[in-house]
Amino acid sequence: MSTSRDRTSGWSLRSEVAEQLDQSLPPDSLPAKRTIARVLLIGSFARPLLAFARSAHRLGVKPYLIELSRGRPMWSKYSRCLAGGTCLNPDLVGTDAGIAFIRNYARSVGAEALICDNDCPPAWIADNRLQFEPDTTVMVTSSQSMETLRCKAHQLEIAKRAGFDVLPSYIILTVEDATKVPIEAFPVCLRPSMAKRIKPHFKAIVLTSPQELRAFVSSRNSLEGGIVAQPFLSVPNLLVHGVRSHSGEIVSLKSFLVDRKFEGIALALKSIAMPPGLAELCSRFAEQADVTACFHFDLLYSPSDGKIYFLEINERPGGTTDMVYKLAYDEFQHTLAAYGFEAHGERCLKDSRARRVANKRVLLKYIWSTFRRRLSDLDYPSATALDRLASSLRELVFATDSVFDWRDLRGSRWYHCRISQHLQLLCTSVRDLE
Repeated sequence: MSTSRDRTSGWSLRSEVAEQLDQSLPPDSLPAKRTIARVLLIGSFARPLLAFARSAHRLGVKPYLIELSRGRPMWSKYSRCLAGGTCLNPDLVGTDAGIAFIRNYARSVGAEALICDNDCPPAWIADNRLQFEPDTTVMVTSSQSMETLRCKAHQLEIAKRAGFDVLPSYIILTVEDATKVPIEAFPVCLRPSMAKRIKPHFKAIVLTSPQELRAFVSSRNSLEGGIVAQPFLSVPNLLVHGVRSHSGEIVSLKSFLVDRKFEGIALALKSIAMPPGLAELCSRFAEQADVTACFHFDLLYSPSDGKIYFLEINERPGGTTDMVYKLAYDEFQHTLAAYGFEAHGERCLKDSRARRVANKRVLLKYIWSTFRRRLSDLDYPSATALDRLASSLRELVFATDSVFDWRDLRGSRWYHCRISQHLQLLCTSVRDLE
């Protein structure tokens, strides 16, 4: 998809008010089947589920937590927004006994709906949907859709059919395949086509020569699922968070610019106007892959030619769910609307005045890595150490933290409890440089 300025009716990468950005059907415009009072969150409690718990509390919905743990329940220490919780032994994941445990707990607390993160396999929950419904609605996409999307190579094919621009892609299944990547493609960025299948595991790496590529592939003990190799672009990312109902309606789509990355992951982002035509492409992809519930597209934006390239889609709450929540995009509220629920609590986000959001705990790690000279090509933008430190200090002072919330100091303290360790590492690094 090309979005250069002479073809976009004046679109530019600039912050806009939230109301201008949200390409959505307002929750009130969807038919409400019933009022929801309790919801069950399942998984390892981290930032995405914290954002959902806070949203539920704001909406007047009581969130309960089933965390995967062999220890005692810790929900009371995670957030004041949680109403209760218990633990599911990880050994029961994937078993009938595990489903029975979740079903019985959902019934005991009267949960009208449940949602899970990736640590509690969503496909396992989706495959057993009938064990919970109609008493408890399962707010995850179908296992068939997850099976289609779990392979990045399949995602790229769907993206092409939907009309996205896709970078030249090379699927490496053997060492011989590595020799077929043309020299003009370098430097290349490698990503596993299927999560956690490549051994030793890696998330992403940039290689600059055919020799490096062959050596890297040869060092893997397993190439199950393959490796996706694409030309590396040192450019910002575009995120499109969305929700689609089980009946096929796009409930919401909203775009964000990631103009700072650390290890290839969003370090800071802001809202931007939806580029013309992008919402249609996202909707077409979601329809072809039959994605429902919440999802987010990860795209690359090339400022030099104005093009947007498809990278991947995640059909679940993700690492930027808490960040976009602070920018007034409430993924949980839209998901409720997608499944015909309504809540009678506070509707509007008071954090909507935030214009830029950063994860400040990760930002401290970024500063520490800058001092230690451990940054890589995946860290964007490329700059001198002094410029990186200066921009990081500005983020620490002026950006809104993705987790801290004075209305939930317990949740803020739980996440940032290790911040003193990061500061200690930073001080040690400074002393080492003196």
